[in-house]
Amino acid sequence: MPRQTILAIDDDKPILELVCKTLEAADFDVITSADPVAGLEIATKHRVDLIVLDVRMPGLNGFEVCRRLRATPSTAHTPIVMLTVDAAEPDQSPAWSWGRMITSPSRSVPVSWSRA
Repeated sequence: MPRQTILAIDDDKPILELVCKTLEAADFDVITSADPVAGLEIATKHRVDLIVLDVRMPGLNGFEVCRRLRATPSTAHTPIVMLTVDAAEPDQSPAWSWGRMITSPSRSVPVSWSRA
């Protein structure tokens, strides 16, 4: 079975690196972008199996990126997991109706990813 590819978009480079290393250790191929606009472009040019998307980014926030991904035929059905550093934010977020949201990992807390 070919390895699955995950696109991670997060402007916080240490978090992006943590997500990338964790996913690679779980045997996923990972493409990263610290810029949401570049991340949108990558998502439309490369076939990815999942997108991990930060909520709070300057310029184009994760909600807008998600909206644009859903409006683009090539990415409309790509699963998206949204990350947030604010544990209270999901209760107030429309992302719950779009997919899944998890709290961003702390740099000191290990994260476990596995294939479903």
